[in-house]
Amino acid sequence: MAVMATQWMTLSKSVDDGDPEVWVILQDGEALRFQTPEGGIHRIANDEPLKVLRSLVELDPTINTLRELEDVVIGCVGEVRDVLPLWLRPLDEVVQGGRRNEELEDSIEESLWWISTLAHHLSVNGEVWAVIASNASPYESAPRDLFAVPVAGDDLPLWFKEEWASVDFIEMGSMTSGLDTSVLGLLTDRVVSWVDRLDEQPTCVWIGPLTAAEEHFKAWLEGNWLARQLRETWNIPPGEDDFVAWGFLKLAQQGGGSIDLAGALSDDTGDLGIGLTATSRWTFTSSLPSTTIVEALGTLTDRRLGEPAT
Repeated sequence: MAVMATQWMTLSKSVDDGDPEVWVILQDGEALRFQTPEGGIHRIANDEPLKVLRSLVELDPTINTLRELEDVVIGCVGEVRDVLPLWLRPLDEVVQGGRRNEELEDSIEESLWWISTLAHHLSVNGEVWAVIASNASPYESAPRDLFAVPVAGDDLPLWFKEEWASVDFIEMGSMTSGLDTSVLGLLTDRVVSWVDRLDEQPTCVWIGPLTAAEEHFKAWLEGNWLARQLRETWNIPPGEDDFVAWGFLKLAQQGGGSIDLAGALSDDTGDLGIGLTATSRWTFTSSLPSTTIVEALGTLTDRRLGEPAT
């Protein structure tokens, strides 16, 4: 008895009231059947969702592009939905001349996580998704990154399905600053996100495929924009612990959750750099197991910067 083919993904694009272009991918036994808008049929091996999606681009380079004025509707299985942020490719024209949802754009500009331009939105399994344009990114060579992401119920970008860790910094002394924040977490079940928002700076986002939580935590700890910016001002003697790493060690030692720390116990430690004063306030949070944090941190002296060895 023949097995009926089932939908794996359907993607349609239309401009105004024009006829839509439709791509259909069906699960057909052990393989996938890919039909292009022109009627071409291709059989594709069923593999990891992102690998399959990338093979579709090799067959039709326009399938994953998001262009100005297009209405895009996607229906797909859950494992495909979860990797779409890594696959959909918004083009620059989307933010240069595309339609804008001003009400949604205003709410995003008020969000803690994003100061940017909402230039386009689309539907994925009935959910509203948005293309967000960053003003700058320290993670890539490109001056601006574009992302297609889910939009939360309150019309804010849903950067985190689950938050794993965060670090906040604010200066309370004579050089009072706004709140600087970096957060690591899951955007979807298959995509990890970092979000950095520094006071009076454009918010930056990095997304990537999910691997081991320990690997992501270590990479984020070393590479997030907040820590990198402040480390450039720090005078850390050789062999001393990095303050951010030390803060997460203290958090792991108390069993996770959240911990508040000053940048220094007193100002008698001298000029160690921005954030390393008695009036600097840091908050470290994590939902990851303490063992994961400790493994990612490696060997530390477990000594606050400026404190003498005991």
